[in-house]
Amino acid sequence: MTFTLIAIDRETGEIGCTAASCWPALGSVLPRFRPGVGVVVTQHFAHLMMAETMLDRLGQREGRDHPGHLAASIRSFAPSTRQYAYATLDGHLFGWTGDHCEPFAGHHADDDCVAIGNTLANDRVLTAMVERFSSTRGPLADRLLSALMAGDAMGGDRRGRLSACLQVWAPTYPDIDECPIDFRVDLHDQPVQA
Repeated sequence: MTFTLIAIDRETGEIGCTAASCWPALGSVLPRFRPGVGVVVTQHFAHLMMAETMLDRLGQREGRDHPGHLAASIRSFAPSTRQYAYATLDGHLFGWTGDHCEPFAGHHADDDCVAIGNTLANDRVLTAMVERFSSTRGPLADRLLSALMAGDAMGGDRRGRLSACLQVWAPTYPDIDECPIDFRVDLHDQPVQA
């Protein structure tokens, strides 16, 4: 249904998320940000309470350092049927794919980003996203968009795409409750190009 990349710019401290899906208005439910903590995405049936529970736990030091501590707090949300990923403002990244997600499903990461996806056209979508992000230079938003375009070019969601989003949060932005970069295409037959 969805292919997503979350990332950290270790020079600026910014964190960001980009995604596309066959579902409309993806940007309104997928990324969940909390000032001082970071961003969480849940997919293969996004679950807002699961994301909020994860942000609560990530706000505690042990939740950031040990993904196992986080996993214990979300057992009631059937994690085997979901995917999730997070990036914290202090530099931690993690991705998870449950055993019961619709194939092709998986996650792929490097030191600065993690891509997760399900119901994908093929197993190259996530690799293309991570490779493009890692090989692109410039502002975080530009790198995220380039990665999303690479995943889309590989086929993305095998059922097509109707919506896309790109969000970047900066720890130095004057109003920490606001998202300084927030692009959304809620309904379009080619949302990544729009």
